[in-house]
Amino acid sequence: MWEAPRLFTLEKDGRLRYRRQLAETDYAEAAAAARSCPMQAIVLRGMTDE
Repeated sequence: MWEAPRLFTLEKDGRLRYRRQLAETDYAEAAAAARSCPMQAIVLRGMTDE
């Protein structure tokens, strides 16, 4: 979430809020968040890391 605060936020009750659809321009930011997530809870689907 700290890697991509525009895309992911942690609610006070611990739930993760996120965008279900990302623009192509957001992919690099989302991929960085997925790589840095210690719980590996962020999974990106439908886009490649190219």
